[in-house]
Amino acid sequence: MNNRLEALTRWLFLIFIYVMPFTNAFAITGTITLPVIVGILLFFIMLIKLILYPGIPKGFFGFDLILVACFISVVLISYCINGLGNAKSLNHTIAYSTAFLVFYTTIKFTLFSLKDANKTIKTVLHAITITCIISGVFTDIEFMLNLLFHFNINDFIPRPTAEDMFYYPNGLDMFIRARGFASESGHYAFMVELFGPLVAYYLYFSGLCNWKKWLKNFVFILIGFSLVFTLSTSPLIVWPITAVACVLFFHKAFYNYLKKRLLTVLVTSMVIGLIFLLLNYYFSAQEFILGNFLGKFQTNSYYDRMNRNNFFFEHFARFDLIHKLIGVGPAGYSLLGFDMTRALITLYYNTAFELGILGLTILVLFLAYGLIKILQIKKTIAIFLFISLVGAALHYYIISNYWFPWYWFVLAFAFFVEKNKNQLESKS
Repeated sequence: MNNRLEALTRWLFLIFIYVMPFTNAFAITGTITLPVIVGILLFFIMLIKLILYPGIPKGFFGFDLILVACFISVVLISYCINGLGNAKSLNHTIAYSTAFLVFYTTIKFTLFSLKDANKTIKTVLHAITITCIISGVFTDIEFMLNLLFHFNINDFIPRPTAEDMFYYPNGLDMFIRARGFASESGHYAFMVELFGPLVAYYLYFSGLCNWKKWLKNFVFILIGFSLVFTLSTSPLIVWPITAVACVLFFHKAFYNYLKKRLLTVLVTSMVIGLIFLLLNYYFSAQEFILGNFLGKFQTNSYYDRMNRNNFFFEHFARFDLIHKLIGVGPAGYSLLGFDMTRALITLYYNTAFELGILGLTILVLFLAYGLIKILQIKKTIAIFLFISLVGAALHYYIISNYWFPWYWFVLAFAFFVEKNKNQLESKS
């Protein structure tokens, strides 16, 4: 029985990784997506294991789970005080619970219940890479078909609502921005920001990938172009900040790497610079990048974001002490009588608004604790986990989609790597 349950766990865990990009495409509703379905199956397997085999996997329990319990408690308290009986508030309460119980706690339990840490880490990195390749191929095809033939492949892919089906994000009044299997272009960019560093680690630094060098480079370029085709400005903001933070925290590792591979770094930098110069000469790449970046500050989307942020500050300042502490409840904008145009699209403002200073403090502690554990790994993989999670934490100032599985999966994986850091192969 135990062996069968173990095999089923591994099988569903792999499926979960492969369906993680499908946060919109092939979804049943806006909340019932493929990752949610597979994640809930893993959640029930976790419960079955806890019933049949009392006890928890070694290394599973930690301060992070105490923070998760505290956060969900605040969600439930805020819902009961502010949103009890409101369907939208209940829906958001379930979304919070799904993110922290299914996408984080269940995934962490699954990782720690699997035997052979090295094999599990290799399996996760390989599966994430395959997942990104599939998503990257689709996104590249999606963009090129729109660009060359004005053909939208998304018209033939089931999306939960008509609005999602006929979503045509415009970039620079010239292109239809690619969005992959996500609901929006920026959301796909968020996924690549999270998974991309782990793909780079697996391909070039882990010693676990035995693919040919040309194939590794092709895969990396393919995924890179899929990010470019979203025309998202977030990497232009997030990655420079992340790079500076990374050098500050891992300066010794960077120094040692440069000392050993200075020629490789110089040649790679020259090749990238040459490619950019050629693209700039033939396609005005510099003007394209600057135009896309600066254009974001002159769009309706930018002014809408500013209006929503102003809405947060104006209303939060008027909350009484209780509501400042625990917020106005999940789906707070609705509970206050406003429509979706006042829904906050910054995770930190949204958390403070719905769950108060208490909820925001616990969330920030949770994210910070994850970064502290990464810094304790002292292996090459720590650099890439750091880039992934710091970049995503910065991106969460732009979006509030806590119900996506990507961040919580990588964070759970980071805790697993940290706990098994002494068992990692030396080349990692």
